[in-house]
Amino acid sequence: MAIKRYYASADNTITNAFQDNLTTRGTGSNMGLSDILEVFSIYGQESSGSQELSRALIQFDISGSANTIRSDADNNKLTLSNRATAEITALSKTSGEANTRTLVVTDVEGNTVTFTINASASTSATVIGFSDAGSNATQFATNIAAAINAANSAGTLKIKASSSDAVVTLTMVKRGAAGNDVASISGTAVTDSVVTINNHFKNGSDGASFYLRLFNAEHAETLPKDAILVVEALQKDWDEGHGLDMEGYADLTNGNGGCNWEYAQDGPGTTRVAWDRSGGNFHQSPTFTASFAAAGSGVTGSGPTADLQLNVTDLVYEWYDYDGTNGKKNHGFIVRLTGSQEAKFESGGSRAGTDHNGMINNVTGSTTSYYTKKFFARGSEFFYKRPCLEAR
Repeated sequence: MAIKRYYASADNTITNAFQDNLTTRGTGSNMGLSDILEVFSIYGQESSGSQELSRALIQFDISGSANTIRSDADNNKLTLSNRATAEITALSKTSGEANTRTLVVTDVEGNTVTFTINASASTSATVIGFSDAGSNATQFATNIAAAINAANSAGTLKIKASSSDAVVTLTMVKRGAAGNDVASISGTAVTDSVVTINNHFKNGSDGASFYLRLFNAEHAETLPKDAILVVEALQKDWDEGHGLDMEGYADLTNGNGGCNWEYAQDGPGTTRVAWDRSGGNFHQSPTFTASFAAAGSGVTGSGPTADLQLNVTDLVYEWYDYDGTNGKKNHGFIVRLTGSQEAKFESGGSRAGTDHNGMINNVTGSTTSYYTKKFFARGSEFFYKRPCLEAR
């Protein structure tokens, strides 16, 4: 099996932990140039119920510049998964023959939309307009494609469509072979011969898979027993920054560039952009988990000193295929402890249910500390232990 590594283009650790004086929080600190990434949770150190967390951010460039996933795919150095396609032919029918017939389309994720042919309505995410398509197969095909694309834009169907003359080609958004047996085209438009299915969905194939690799950095601090780390996609552009101090959190951004617990971009003037929520905002799906318990999953090795190894293929393809409607814009990963293991904090009084002073409201969090898991960062002198995506 051939393997190629793509190394991180940016990384940082952000924290709301206290500085050494246990009075000032390090929410404004930046560790973008550190050779270590750090994830931890400490409960009740400063006072009963206090919360201290650390999370890691990691970015990979897939833009198309040299030695990135896109450039390698474009130059046939990397084979990506294909999308399944189907093809139907719109037939020349009168309004009476086509009106009220249905076209039922299901994508590989199991989403189904029933399109109704309507001779007196405009094309939409559920309607195939036919007022201008009577006995005109080419216009009918155009309208079918437009309805499918409207459903795609509405988020109800993960399929794109195009037409040429009377033929409509349907292409899955999601790559790969999985789900081809679920995807289908049916309805009374098919059984009543208003359209003909040239071929159902086929030719989805599996190419490269992508694994996030983070390598354990040994240290003398308390290790996190049975920790579960969660990896998710960030939702906002962030700046790596130039901080180094992971002990006293003294390298503050102060509006001079870099991200921290409160700001995704803490640059001068108008470039100061806050996270939507302290600690970084991220998509809820997909979510990848790695267990550092004995014989855990998503890791190589066993226990708290294991390396992280997660199959993040679906997300990488979402980044690769992002077009403003489909996929996700690439802002990188956030790595954190799962919510039940991050320290509990519950706002009270008028602040009930809200974050406060850099602490994240987490009523189901842990009252046990999950101490420090460290990985080598991209600034490490150990070249082959830097964060990477492995294409396999």
